[in-house]
Amino acid sequence: MKQISKQKPKVIITGIDKMVSYTGSWYKFLQEAGIHTDTHKKVYKELRSGNIDFDEAKKKLHLNLKDKKIHKKQLEKVFREIEVNGDAYSTINDLKKQGFMICIISGSIDLIVKEIAKKFRIKDCYSNARLIFNKEGYWTDIEYDQAEEKLKLKQAKDFMKKNSLKKDDCIVLGHSPADMILFEKFCGITIDCNYTPLKKLACQNVKFFPKILQFLNSV
Repeated sequence: MKQISKQKPKVIITGIDKMVSYTGSWYKFLQEAGIHTDTHKKVYKELRSGNIDFDEAKKKLHLNLKDKKIHKKQLEKVFREIEVNGDAYSTINDLKKQGFMICIISGSIDLIVKEIAKKFRIKDCYSNARLIFNKEGYWTDIEYDQAEEKLKLKQAKDFMKKNSLKKDDCIVLGHSPADMILFEKFCGITIDCNYTPLKKLACQNVKFFPKILQFLNSV
């Protein structure tokens, strides 16, 4: 387990899945797209392992968008209704009151990330997947960077550069294999994580969101 820097951190970089109640952030999208969650898990596993590329993944998910006719406003409404984790909401507010900057770096969809960022009043946010719409506002395609771990690091560096931050200024929150490179580069705190390699890289492992605040106040 890593040791946290003696310098008090200034920034919390987090994904959104543990900030969302009950389900991962992709769940509402899968419902609207008519994709069964078990099918998604199977295809995502193949994608993560490198056995298929994203174009093949879309074919396996049967994303026949011409038949679905899903409008951007419909998706925005659904994503606005995603419930957030009450403990995460109060913890993020307490962190902001203590002067911490909060940045979201998520592998989720751009529209979902923006809606969650609004709920938490977080200005800086990055996503991986991007929904494409035609001029009438209907969803026509989805873009996704298969090198998710590297993209997250690139986005973290972009955020740091914009805000004149150093590595020791940042703490990363995570829970999945997609957070591995971030945890290699920064001090990381896992939240309710079952992925042992990530936990071994962490500065701290917690089960519940409020424990993050308790740990940072003890530094």
